[in-house]
Amino acid sequence: MFLWDLRNTWIDLVIINGRARHPQTQGLVERGNRTLEVALGKWMQHNKTDEWSKGLRPVVYSINTSVAEATNKTPYKVVFGQSPRSDFEMWKIISESGISDEENLPGDFIDIFDE
Repeated sequence: MFLWDLRNTWIDLVIINGRARHPQTQGLVERGNRTLEVALGKWMQHNKTDEWSKGLRPVVYSINTSVAEATNKTPYKVVFGQSPRSDFEMWKIISESGISDEENLPGDFIDIFDE
């Protein structure tokens, strides 16, 4: 049931069976799994549910956007080189630009958004 829930949540998920070649790597994997397990447990408790698969997206997003002590950066920023964008930021740019409908979006809107 667990793997089926994962496959339904992430259609393109590839599951690889096996273990890490080095014990140190296995320890890091287990630590990451424990972090996810604890965070999902808190999410389920807070939301009064046992449907952990519904909490995967918000919990993983939360983990990936939390500042790590070792790097003083979020995992998201380390991987992608930028902070994640939010709808709030997009609407703020649209509002400040005086855009009232999509036909008035400038051709370089994506470039403006990237600034």
